[in-house]
Amino acid sequence: MMRFLKTFAKSNSGAVAIDWLLLTATAVGLAIGALSMMQADTRTASRDTAETVLETSPNQD
Repeated sequence: MMRFLKTFAKSNSGAVAIDWLLLTATAVGLAIGALSMMQADTRTASRDTAETVLETSPNQD
C-alpha cells in the first residue's frame, strides 16, 4: 500500500486528481451559496403571494 501511495504521489495523476477535487468543491460551494441566497427571496415572494390571496375576497354578485 505504501508503495502505491509513493508512486501515486510522484506521478502527475495525483496532481490532476487534486485539481479536479478543488474545482468540484468550488463549484459545489458556489452552487450552495447561490441557492441559499435565492431561498430567502423565494420565501418572501411566496409569503407575499399567500397574504394577497387570503386578503382578496371573491366577487359576489
